[in-house]
Amino acid sequence: MERGEFFCSNAGCHLHVRVGDPLVLGSGHWAQLADGIIVSHSLRDGILWCDLCLRNVARLDTRGRAA
Repeated sequence: MERGEFFCSNAGCHLHVRVGDPLVLGSGHWAQLADGIIVSHSLRDGILWCDLCLRNVARLDTRGRAA
């Protein structure tokens, strides 16, 4: 992860955080949530999404709605 880049681009996501933000420990392509769930992040159409948000975007796409 580059400094200044959000882990997830979704402003409503708990992982809309950057390296150096309060409560962020370390950096990289994996994040562990408070409940122990570990997620990664990926680019889709040039937007960086965490696994959880990307799953929701994909679900919307399969229903024929814009992401």
